[in-house]
Amino acid sequence: MKRFFLYVFFILLAGVLVVGVYWFHGLSPSIDPGQEVTIVKDKKIIQEGPIVRDASDPDIGTLDKNPPMKVEAIASGLDTPWDLVFTSPERILVTERPGQIRVIEQGTLRGQPLHVFDEVLENGEDGLMSLALDPDYPENHFVYVAVAYAENGESLTVKVVRFIDTGEALVNPFVVIDQIPAAKFHAGCRIAFGPDGKLYITTGDATNKDLAQNVNSLAGKVLRINKDGTIPNDNPFPGSAVWSSGHRNSQGLAWHPDNGLLYESEHGPSVFDGPAGGEE
Repeated sequence: MKRFFLYVFFILLAGVLVVGVYWFHGLSPSIDPGQEVTIVKDKKIIQEGPIVRDASDPDIGTLDKNPPMKVEAIASGLDTPWDLVFTSPERILVTERPGQIRVIEQGTLRGQPLHVFDEVLENGEDGLMSLALDPDYPENHFVYVAVAYAENGESLTVKVVRFIDTGEALVNPFVVIDQIPAAKFHAGCRIAFGPDGKLYITTGDATNKDLAQNVNSLAGKVLRINKDGTIPNDNPFPGSAVWSSGHRNSQGLAWHPDNGLLYESEHGPSVFDGPAGGEE
């Protein structure tokens, strides 16, 4: 009889431990991805809806509030598309890294490029990269483009050029910033306008990590300039386009829609300059 009670005791104890582990991690053993659930914490409903990924932490937003998405191709045959912008709901501009800007209208790729950059050098990761629309594009039709080229046929450099988009061509080129160091790898280069109306530009460290720490170099930085190329008076280093330093090869910029906080994403080491991984 004693042995029987011991068996019962250990079975109950094991059950309590299993339930306790699931309770500790906030995950019911019966919850599966896609299942409709209500998550309660401290007697309050904190989330409800279908689970879309591991629900082990109910505080990190695991529930899908969005309707299902349909994915379809609207253009094909592009050569290394790098960036795109919508000039209207029906018209998209796309950069091809070898040096062309293409137009997709009403879901159809226009046969002829909007513009061809003869000076572009596509070498490794660089070439014709990001583009951005002026905040006042509906009035001025300004388009900004990041171009990698070989200065004097030698050192690789990035510049940002402003054009006027006529609908059929890009005209009146104006260089807003130049002499951004580049290399076959780590050339950046994302450009975007912030909520403050300033033009932000990410730059790579040109495979020289020391340049990223040198505030006198434009490499490995996030730059901030006025849209005419002048330096804002409230930049952290007087007379310098540098906004932040110490970046390896940043290619993403976005601002939080509520608080305006700037987020940037960059590639981590690729073994030759550190242990693999570490994107941030």
